Amino acid sequence: MTRIVSRPHSRNRTPGTPRKCGSPVTRTASAERARSFAKDFKSAFAQADVCIVHNDWSQWRDLTAKDFAPMRRKVVIDGPRILDREKMEGVDLIVLGG
Repeated sequence: MTRIVSRPHSRNRTPGTPRKCGSPVTRTASAERARSFAKDFKSAFAQADVCIVHNDWSQWRDLTAKDFAPMRRKVVIDGPRILDREKMEGVDLIVLGG
């Protein structure tokens, strides 16, 4: 399933100003998880619920649904819209910006 999500601009925020993020508890928990690094895609995906593709490097561009098989939940957010939608059968693919 592919969903296309457009990014609406916030009416309450001046463009270029930083966004306020979560509570200190959320930030602390995130910092704890950020301390471990995976050596490759497969080991990272084995512990993941969601994968966010945030750049257009060739390592990302060539991924298929088979690569995401180790994930607990197969949710992939494709920010730069580089993944081949036809090769993502069985993955909940969310494409940003249409």
